Amino acid sequence: RGKVRGSWSPEEDAILTAVVKRFGPRNCSLIPRGVPRRAGKSCRLRWCNQLDP
Repeated sequence: RGKVRGSWSPEEDAILTAVVKRFGPRNCSLIPRGVPRRAGKSCRLRWCNQLDP
């Protein structure tokens, strides 16, 4: 409970990008802590499939 499902907002994308830049894309345990209300798997999938430059 408390997790968001569905589409990511532009604000969430910006937060995820900033967190990945700060901690690195391989630090999977810290990334979800920086993106409120999104599961770790969701963060990883969003980064790998949509945002990774």
